[in-house]
Amino acid sequence: MLAANFKSQLFRQNRNRGNLFGGFSKVTVMNNCRLAQDTFVLRQLFDQESWTYTYLLADYVAKEAIIIDPVIEQVNRDHSILKRLGLNLLYCANTHVHADHVTGTGELKKLIPSCESIISLCSGAQADIYVKSGDEIQFGRYSVEVRQTPGHTNGCITFVCHDEAIAFTGDCLLIGGCGRTDFQEGDPETLYSSIHEQIFSLPDYYKVYPAHDYTGQTVSTIGEEKTYNPRLSKSLDEFIELMNNLNLAYPKKIDVALPINLKCGIQDELKNND
Repeated sequence: MLAANFKSQLFRQNRNRGNLFGGFSKVTVMNNCRLAQDTFVLRQLFDQESWTYTYLLADYVAKEAIIIDPVIEQVNRDHSILKRLGLNLLYCANTHVHADHVTGTGELKKLIPSCESIISLCSGAQADIYVKSGDEIQFGRYSVEVRQTPGHTNGCITFVCHDEAIAFTGDCLLIGGCGRTDFQEGDPETLYSSIHEQIFSLPDYYKVYPAHDYTGQTVSTIGEEKTYNPRLSKSLDEFIELMNNLNLAYPKKIDVALPINLKCGIQDELKNND
């Protein structure tokens, strides 16, 4: 049974819209005072085949963790890291329904039955918990804010950890680029608006961690992308013209990955429905 209602102790709906972070709760960010840095765990993990970055976030004292965009081929690696650090994985959160790899969410849930899956309310995919803009995902003393950033797909979301001034932008905003808009409900005007309104509205010093990079880069900042991103520094009309004429190849794994990812990465369920 899929969970339709958010758990109040885990997700706090944003009601204070007039504060420093454009609606993020002042209570949650503790009056803009950062938590002790030595309790925050961030691991940027890489899958060579799909060029995907997976992110492990945790409160080391509380031993609570979330993982963003896990890849099925790397489930054993991710599980080993969790065990080594003694972390309890609360959630597997996907930034969108991926077309270039099969999510590791389903397999991680088998290994850790208490773990719950998270995805956008607009994704069309199965999950335990659906989120939308203004929701917060809590792990220990930390949390990430959900910002809906459609355009690459209808269900794209960006996770923002204000405590550490970092944003996990999925395929929406890449380092020096952005997600494609020629398949999977993509729309260049929507993507442009999402990035400028939901991501570029963050402070310039916030770090940007994307879901992919194909040139060996690992991190950027909001300020860098606003200034130097060759696509997003264009006008809207120029951006639309560019995105409509990229003529990119059809994603190699899309026909395999999409059906499985729409089922939360649970391949057994897909086979049973055939």
